[in-house]
Amino acid sequence: MGLDLYAGTLTRYYSGQWETIVQQSGNGERTFVFRPPGSLIDADPSRANQQVLEWRSRVSRDLAGVNALPEPLDWPEDLEQPYFTDKPDWPCFGALVLLAAYTDAGEPAPPELPEDWEQDPTLRRMEGATNSGAEVRYPHLYFVDWWLPVGDLPIFNTPSPIKKPIRIASLPHLLHHLRDLNRRTYQVRASESGDFYVDVPPREERSLEALARAGLAIILQVATKASLHRLPMLLDY
Repeated sequence: MGLDLYAGTLTRYYSGQWETIVQQSGNGERTFVFRPPGSLIDADPSRANQQVLEWRSRVSRDLAGVNALPEPLDWPEDLEQPYFTDKPDWPCFGALVLLAAYTDAGEPAPPELPEDWEQDPTLRRMEGATNSGAEVRYPHLYFVDWWLPVGDLPIFNTPSPIKKPIRIASLPHLLHHLRDLNRRTYQVRASESGDFYVDVPPREERSLEALARAGLAIILQVATKASLHRLPMLLDY
């Protein structure tokens, strides 16, 4: 199962009114993305929007009820908003997360991306420290599915609008993490247009540095645009 990155309204996402980067660059050929039943709320954006807003209100109430949110969640939720997408795929994303964990721990990262990178002991140690409330440099990168455009937001677990378990964190915090990690590691530069230079490695590449560099550039690019437009960003898989 591949991994795409989506930044845009949840209304657009859950009514299917968007295309992956592969669909957009189909070179004249029709590209289909097959999604399991129940992946959409409703193909009608107005009905999807109503359920998304109800979900957001419920999450706001739940967080406020435990004193974890000073103000209700709020961002533009209409189809007038733009959307952005790219495809880091799991190797580039996993390498980025491992780079963050090893940088966080002050340890040298492995030269190659392990097949079971999610079970990496250093990553799991950083995840455990995050869950215990210990001081962690990049907590909003570890095993998170969604990032909302809200600054003062804790990391929490909740069902999505389609009842799928997800882990949510703060987009502003994530962007700070990515910029800090970039400064401490590869110093990937942005072009004059503001986009970050990226050279996606071939499918057979296992070099953690090559994969993490590409993942960092891709996710920095999409997260920067999401932050500029105050849009949620999520992993699509």
